[in-house]
Amino acid sequence: MTAIEVYRDDACYATINDEPSTLGHIRIYPHSQIECLENMKSTEVLHLFKVASICSSMLYEGMKAQGTNIICHNGKGQHPLCIEVLARFNEDNLGLMWEPTQGNPAEITTTANMIKDKIIPVDVEPSRPIVQESPDEISEVEGKVNLRIEQLRRIP
Repeated sequence: MTAIEVYRDDACYATINDEPSTLGHIRIYPHSQIECLENMKSTEVLHLFKVASICSSMLYEGMKAQGTNIICHNGKGQHPLCIEVLARFNEDNLGLMWEPTQGNPAEITTTANMIKDKIIPVDVEPSRPIVQESPDEISEVEGKVNLRIEQLRRIP
């Protein structure tokens, strides 16, 4: 069986994985053949993660998932660049846990300082005032369901 496409736009596409870790295992791929996020424009990266967030919401809504994991395969030696969204259920036996160990305090401090020295501030849009509208007015426009509004309605 081949993967089944569930979403497509100008920047990316998403498929249901044909070798799923859990039922509802989605992979999101950019159309470009870029190996890592660092080589993409920030708007392209943001778009991929927005699609991942929407896919996660759809797993909550459509499959009544009890949680999701979002994993990014990034860099050489990985899968092709993709974001995986896995639906999680109690007793799904998916072993994504690892045993934490005590880190070396000097190494942790050195790593933290290196990250702080290299990190670039993120532009954040100022918050806008919330305008109350009737949910019926905003959830459907021209007969189409507004997925962003439906995503806001989900209760994980």
